[in-house]
Amino acid sequence: MPEYYTEIREPMAFDVLKRKLKRKKYQSLEQFMKDVDLMFDNAKSYNQDESQIYKDAVELQAEAHRLADEERNKPDTDYVMDEGRIPLPNGILYNGELYKVGDWVHVQNANDLTKPIPCQIYRTWQDPQGGQWVNVCWYYRPEQTVHRFDKHFLENEVVKTGQYRDHRVDEIVGRCFIMFTTRYYKGRPRRQPADLDIYVCEARYNEEKFKFNKIKTWASCLPDEVRDRDYEMDLFDMPRKMRKIPSPIAYLLKDTDKETDDMPKPEWGAENAPPKIGAVHRRPRDPRDSPPPEPTPSPPPQPAIAQSQARQSQSSHMSPSMPAATMQAYSPMQSQMTPMQTATQPVRPMQTMARPSHTPAPVQPYTQNHSASPAPMPSLQRASSGQFNPATPQHMTAMPLPRTASHPSTFQPQAPAIPPAPSASQSRSSYRDPVPIEVWTLPDAANASIPSEIRDMYQTDDQGRILFFSAPPVQLAEEANDPNKNLGHSLHYMAEKSRRTQEIVARRKAYEEGKAALAAKKKRQREIDEETRSADYENQKARALAMLNTHLTRSTAWELKAMYGDQDWKNGMEAMLGNLEEQQKFASQRKVLMEKNAAQRAAEQVSLKSNGVLFDKVEDGSF
Repeated sequence: MPEYYTEIREPMAFDVLKRKLKRKKYQSLEQFMKDVDLMFDNAKSYNQDESQIYKDAVELQAEAHRLADEERNKPDTDYVMDEGRIPLPNGILYNGELYKVGDWVHVQNANDLTKPIPCQIYRTWQDPQGGQWVNVCWYYRPEQTVHRFDKHFLENEVVKTGQYRDHRVDEIVGRCFIMFTTRYYKGRPRRQPADLDIYVCEARYNEEKFKFNKIKTWASCLPDEVRDRDYEMDLFDMPRKMRKIPSPIAYLLKDTDKETDDMPKPEWGAENAPPKIGAVHRRPRDPRDSPPPEPTPSPPPQPAIAQSQARQSQSSHMSPSMPAATMQAYSPMQSQMTPMQTATQPVRPMQTMARPSHTPAPVQPYTQNHSASPAPMPSLQRASSGQFNPATPQHMTAMPLPRTASHPSTFQPQAPAIPPAPSASQSRSSYRDPVPIEVWTLPDAANASIPSEIRDMYQTDDQGRILFFSAPPVQLAEEANDPNKNLGHSLHYMAEKSRRTQEIVARRKAYEEGKAALAAKKKRQREIDEETRSADYENQKARALAMLNTHLTRSTAWELKAMYGDQDWKNGMEAMLGNLEEQQKFASQRKVLMEKNAAQRAAEQVSLKSNGVLFDKVEDGSF
């Protein structure tokens, strides 16, 4: 209808109203009613006054204003969210930063403080006690998901989940940014700090079926309020190639895992936090999953001359006071905290270079006294002359260290092991091994300074020293892997929630009762007004008839006086009334006679209606 848009300069449709309302474009009821009036005014302006569309628009506009008045008269408690939450549509100001719907933030991860949760804010609100909260959508890292062992991920990739959780505003660590895969390789968001963590997202993660579904439309993953917004980008000179890397938890795959095994479950930890670690499996690949990328071919071997020069250069840089084998097995040292015996743990893959005799050099114990507390030193590794071959995890037990008055740190390094022959499975990819688990204790003086009642609250060794672990406790096999295990609220919270619920129910009940009483009062008032109007109408009608009778009597008397004179007008009036009575009697008798004659004629009439006999079907000699 091009002529419609020619006449109507500001068109407005009902679906536009719904879309703007869903995306929270209206800041007040007046803004919404302005568009509603515009829609109805356009309908009345374009259609004729006597048309049905015009009449419907008038009626619906009046009904819309009536409903708007009802909304204005409602108490504020009716607009409070669940549990007394008050929406904060303008955002929350925290630590000098304004956090609003659509912002990307990092939230504290109780399971791993070094890996905050990438989130997007969906709602901001305030509780009855004045605390400010945000409702966010979690994004998982690859190591927090359950996937096939050979699945590859993009660098800095996260996946969108269906977890929408509430967090206090003080749990926000800072800002981050998540880009869709179609824009990540083209550039970066403009006017963002250089140290901002930027992630890429390609798929949704289904936590019930442990499946990855590629996202087709990025706008469908955003809150309604920001779906029509876009951000400026600083484009790269050339689009960057997006490289995929192996799963960071592929080392969790066991040799005994089969394709027919049940789907593994992630390991959950603290409440209101993502899984501590996901899981991998060997189940058949989903038809929608893309196969892993082909392995990059290894470079050709270097000439023997270059290898010998590299060995000479490396040996010249080694410390003369420590043998090569000692440097290879060098382990962290602590002076003030002594490592205790730990659980079985795999050894990190080590790179070794071939010795002429393939015999490890003898190892001398290394002892050093410390008066300070140096940080642990990383393991020194020798350069490799060949391909990298990950060593098979071995079970190793750390021996407890002897303790002296000066707290020396004594350790016995192991001799280097000859790496196994390279295999096809080892040359495809190298996976990161799990972090070794260690247990530490304080010096005797520091441990004795802690009150005994506090030491009894923690796990101790046989000498009463508090144990410090470098990793969370391992979940036992018999424990149920339930994400909701041991989760719950305190009695104070439940009591406050019950009280708040009862208060809201009581307020709503009182409001409904008051509303019903007000409606009954208005109805009774309307009935009284109707009765009053009816009584007034009857009184006015009686008065009008009396006045009409008076005027008719007076005018008739004047006419009779004019006809018969002042003396004989009464006799003339009686004669006229008698004549009128005779005429009425004659008319009544005539009416009765006509009705009687009509009844007689109706009785004498013969009905000619047929019973359905068709004369053209009657044969000769029969009827």
